[in-house]
Amino acid sequence: MKQFVVQQSDDDPELDDVQIVLSPISNTEFATVCQKLERMSGVRECRYRK
Repeated sequence: MKQFVVQQSDDDPELDDVQIVLSPISNTEFATVCQKLERMSGVRECRYRK
């Protein structure tokens, strides 16, 4: 993990936006990480951004 940022959501003061920057990983590894995160309560989406 390179960076972990938490900030209050602009849309809903009851929610936080969390950004996690990972070291380079394969698409398969990223998909696995996303699946695990999305199984956690409170996680609404996991997306890839270059």
